[in-house]
Amino acid sequence: VLARSSGLGNFDNIALKEKLTGKVAQSAPFIGENTQGFQGSSNKANFETMLQLLYLSFETPRFDPNIFGILKEQYKNRLENIKKDNGNTFKDSVDLANSNHNARTFIFDEKFLENINLQKAESIYKDRFKNASDFTFVFVGNIPEGALEIIQKYIGNLKSNPAVKETFADHNIGPKKGKTVVHFKRPMEVAKSTVYLNLTGKTEYSKENAMTMYIIGELLSKRFLQTIREEEGGSYGVNVGGNLEIIPKPSFSLALTFDCNPEKQEKLMQIVWKEINDLKTNPVNANDLEDIKKALLKNREESLKTNTFWATTLYNYSLNQIPFSTDEEYKNLISKIN
Repeated sequence: VLARSSGLGNFDNIALKEKLTGKVAQSAPFIGENTQGFQGSSNKANFETMLQLLYLSFETPRFDPNIFGILKEQYKNRLENIKKDNGNTFKDSVDLANSNHNARTFIFDEKFLENINLQKAESIYKDRFKNASDFTFVFVGNIPEGALEIIQKYIGNLKSNPAVKETFADHNIGPKKGKTVVHFKRPMEVAKSTVYLNLTGKTEYSKENAMTMYIIGELLSKRFLQTIREEEGGSYGVNVGGNLEIIPKPSFSLALTFDCNPEKQEKLMQIVWKEINDLKTNPVNANDLEDIKKALLKNREESLKTNTFWATTLYNYSLNQIPFSTDEEYKNLISKIN
């Protein structure tokens, strides 16, 4: 955030905004848990401007002490509001449970503010973006003619050391083995219970397993719509998501959350567990499964026209070696799930 807010090269934040007036181009760095990189976009006419921003973010980033002070003050004010936010407290509890209170779990609190350091922030940024040869650059969309020469001009001249290669570190962050229960109460103007359940474990990654996990989440979502919302009137909706991760190691997650009246929480959780167990032992509703398959095929057809689809596909191939599925392969993948 500090680097993105401080300007670039010889331009402070205000001067850079003035320089970009009338242009449609942006490039922003990010540092995640397992990867770092840039996300950018532009129209066809300002493609070179986007690359200039990328180049300057590598070669001459800025870390403005005044901006640092403003950001820290904003964070202090934000913290006062967050302390009163039940939803944020609930999220922190979920994050800590999912990491088994690992020290790397990000919690926005006084301790975090105390540890923010301008010099350390600059040092971490420069360390993460010091070697362009360890990056894979992906471009999709309406790219102008002659783009390759422009890319070579800016990316080809970034400082790099091909001999140095990095990979992510697995810090073994995950929930404690077995069952973890976190239950707390906070004063509220209107009484409400919020429930979060996450089932996790190790698994082998494959396209079939990833698709199956997604469909499991969709099947449960349909069941909960009928049993919890329509039959019980217990909640406006249950958000369910089945997911498979590859990095830092192959694992699955089936997470759900919903709000309800405190008096109904216990009964609704009984329904949740019944639906999950029924899914393990009984054949699924054929109509529900067919509806999900049709929606997947329709979404695929529409997604093929978007830059996001192709950027994600190329990203997954470069990072995780997941090959692209042709239309026929995708249809076969869907049809195999029964």
